[in-house]
Amino acid sequence: MKAVFRLWICAAVAAVTFAACKNNDSGGAVASRADSAEVHGTEISSGPATFWDNVDFINPAIVSDSAMVEQKFADFAALLAGADPELRDYSVRRLLARAAASESAYSRILEIAEHYLFDPASPMYSEEDYIPFIEYRLAHPKLGKEPENVEKLEYSLEMAGKNTPGSQAPDFSFETRSGQMRSLMQPGSKAEILLIFYGPDCERCAEAVERLRHNVDIAKAIAGGELRVVMVYPGDDREQWLSHAAGLPSEWEVGIDANRRIDRDELYWVRATPSVYILTPSLTVLGKNVAL
Repeated sequence: MKAVFRLWICAAVAAVTFAACKNNDSGGAVASRADSAEVHGTEISSGPATFWDNVDFINPAIVSDSAMVEQKFADFAALLAGADPELRDYSVRRLLARAAASESAYSRILEIAEHYLFDPASPMYSEEDYIPFIEYRLAHPKLGKEPENVEKLEYSLEMAGKNTPGSQAPDFSFETRSGQMRSLMQPGSKAEILLIFYGPDCERCAEAVERLRHNVDIAKAIAGGELRVVMVYPGDDREQWLSHAAGLPSEWEVGIDANRRIDRDELYWVRATPSVYILTPSLTVLGKNVAL
């Protein structure tokens, strides 16, 4: 996708997560380089890296003030969303190292981080931004006295690292409404792909469908061969899927994962629906867990 169109599609779907588009403009690249220079330099004066420096985690009153800590973490998470990956990872390590001075503070920060960044229902949900929290926990299992959780954490880390922006998403075949099999990648196609894993009885999916259905720019992009909207149901209730799929726009590619490969082979981690990706025609991931 051309850089201009990448920015356009982010606006067209109305609420695309910043991570899907943040590295596609020159201004963002300059900001990222500046942040990286601060991380590797001798002084870090601002931004997410020093965000928690004035918080005394040993003070019990700090941890007990749940509203304050949650609001502060929400502000911190917003900074992480726009940060260079190296700065983001460094900032998380710095936070957890400081919080570890108090077992209760460390546990509370991890609890809030999981809620804000790893719960699919959270508006700040970001597997990418949660990965450094998992990595820190695996590197310091005794801090949280949680060796029994190592296997779960390792699995979460592996799955969260799948299909991140810049990686090659796996191709798969799905059965269309007409009963034909179709591949996600279409040879010769120059259209970007808005891939949506959904459920026919999912209320959030229905709301997203309505927003997309009435988006004039999305319709023009499809008509002009610039975009494919591909909706795939990874479940097994064929009757319910067929009934629901009949009401979706005819120009959208709607299918069911008849072979259940998505879940069985863990091609994509569909933790909740809708689960949305933006892909190039060759299936390079541009955006993951995009909000519609």
